[in-house]
Amino acid sequence: MKVPETSSLLSEFDGLNHHQRVQRIAKLAHACAGSAEFNRLVGDLIAKKTHYEGSLALTAAIHARDEARLLELLNHNSVEVTRLAAKAVGSIATNEAAIRNAVLTGSVVIRRGILNGIAHAKRSQLADALFADVSTQLGSVEMLELVKVISPAVLQRILPEIAHAISCWRGLAQSAPDVVLQVIEMDVMSRPVWERHSRFYAYGSSFEVLASTHYVQLLRLIAACKQEEFPSALRAALPILMRRDANGVFDLLMSFAPQHRIPLALLSGQLIRLFTREQILQLAPYAHLKSQQFVQFLGQLPPSQRGEVFLAAREGIDTAVLGWNASLINVLSRGPVRTAELDRVSKLKTVTDSREKTLQVIASKPFAHAVRDLKKATQSSDANDRILAWDLLIFCAATNRDSDALHEVLTYAYRFRNEQDPVLQV
Repeated sequence: MKVPETSSLLSEFDGLNHHQRVQRIAKLAHACAGSAEFNRLVGDLIAKKTHYEGSLALTAAIHARDEARLLELLNHNSVEVTRLAAKAVGSIATNEAAIRNAVLTGSVVIRRGILNGIAHAKRSQLADALFADVSTQLGSVEMLELVKVISPAVLQRILPEIAHAISCWRGLAQSAPDVVLQVIEMDVMSRPVWERHSRFYAYGSSFEVLASTHYVQLLRLIAACKQEEFPSALRAALPILMRRDANGVFDLLMSFAPQHRIPLALLSGQLIRLFTREQILQLAPYAHLKSQQFVQFLGQLPPSQRGEVFLAAREGIDTAVLGWNASLINVLSRGPVRTAELDRVSKLKTVTDSREKTLQVIASKPFAHAVRDLKKATQSSDANDRILAWDLLIFCAATNRDSDALHEVLTYAYRFRNEQDPVLQV
């Protein structure tokens, strides 16, 4: 392929779009790299000192893998051309001495561009060779670019010293999980027990990666920390740990049982079902029976298990202190356990002294047992009682999932269609 004159090439490019220009210069570089004519063309483009010609020269030098021209373009007038040339030097240049000199003596744009190119190309050997000089002579930003790609052997040696400045823990955990886990363990276990929980936050972004690859070691580390609750920084990694080792997570959660700090609210229904029936029954007493957390926990279980889990959670608790909890009753599947619980709460003084709670308990019963009392309440002289009664009557019919019950309620409401009751109008 013949190398055209510079003026002829630029005239030819006037009728082409950017993609076509890149294709043309790339083909020219691949066919004529190293020839005197091609070197002359690239030199002429660089000499123009404009962004347009500089970009063309950069494209030609990259495709020809011409290190000398790439280094020359580091001093181009266009900052963008300089930045892209620096990244190309870091990606493909092999002259270590020249690269080192450009990094240590060049501008911020040049050195960060070169280091970014090294990191992007994953040139671990070059990163190892430059790290000592970069870390001692340049700033932490430059050093952290190399940390991403240095070899595990070098990382293991220097990471404890620079851990305080690291922000890319997730990337390091992907490239060198053994080293990262070792550093975390050394740091966390060297702290007083009361400080260990907060130290996990420094490495938070790495735990999701480590939970996939080193879940056994990670569970062992959490257990060794002797904390009173599951570390908050690892909550995002808990679902991954569950899928990897549900039995290991169960043993860990039970270690928090004496303090009642088991984070069951973090476990979705799919994750909870990874536990065996016996394990769920053992966890139930530590789910805070009177809290919304227990209601959520119970609601994520299959309906057939909810009754026995509720009984297991209530075992050993003085039922006198357990008041009316509509959310808990609603999540219990219909059966003997729910019926017994409704009978118990219906006798509580806090329920019998409250018309609203009394009606709520009635509405939670099967429709056939509740409909008479609820219909009677819809005819109360108190408008507030009528509003509540109609709401609960409809709720009771709907939750029974019985078409006959809904039909009966609608028929009953239709009887009052001509009355001027503002409650019915609402």
